[in-house]
Amino acid sequence: MGLAWAWRGRGYGRLLLDQAILLLEQQSTRSIWLTASEAGFPLYQRRGFETIGQVERWVLPKGSDARSADSLPIDDDPNHANAALQDADQAAWGEQRALLNYLLPKGRLLRCGATIALLQRGSELQILGPWFTDNGSKEQRQLLDLAVAEAYSEEELVVDLRTGALPPQVLQDSGFGLQGHTRLMVRGDTAGIDLIRLVSFASLGSMG
Repeated sequence: MGLAWAWRGRGYGRLLLDQAILLLEQQSTRSIWLTASEAGFPLYQRRGFETIGQVERWVLPKGSDARSADSLPIDDDPNHANAALQDADQAAWGEQRALLNYLLPKGRLLRCGATIALLQRGSELQILGPWFTDNGSKEQRQLLDLAVAEAYSEEELVVDLRTGALPPQVLQDSGFGLQGHTRLMVRGDTAGIDLIRLVSFASLGSMG
């Protein structure tokens, strides 16, 4: 931490961001998305990013009691399972994202009716996302309970929630606590992108 603070304020972050934007736009990237803390917001705003929403980070601590779930995971046919999530992701973002090709082998697909999500299992934490739904809160609650039951209790379970996508009480009832929030920002063309069905992101970074 001491070394990181020693390098702050020298403009390296701005240079890296500008280079990243340049490289992405050279690849004809249609839009660039990020989350921004209040401290980082002015930096992104000056570079043409606009605030379009908010992301909340909810965390289920280590050692939380697993809950039983009546819902069953999506069927074990990997091709069918992958296609279902990819279709939902494409409907939200308007394109096929290579990110899922990286995440899918590392996770566990869960579904309750029309609600589907990926439970990512990492070495230090677990992430519930991306998570999509076009149905009511009952299915969302069922899927959350299923994720808690499937998750490893020795690691945290993180949900980067699109604010307003799920009633806070649903997460609190399942043992999650609100850890922080950031701005959801975008630069570029957002035509064809519809995040209404998106409950939580695959993870948009830290809240630090």
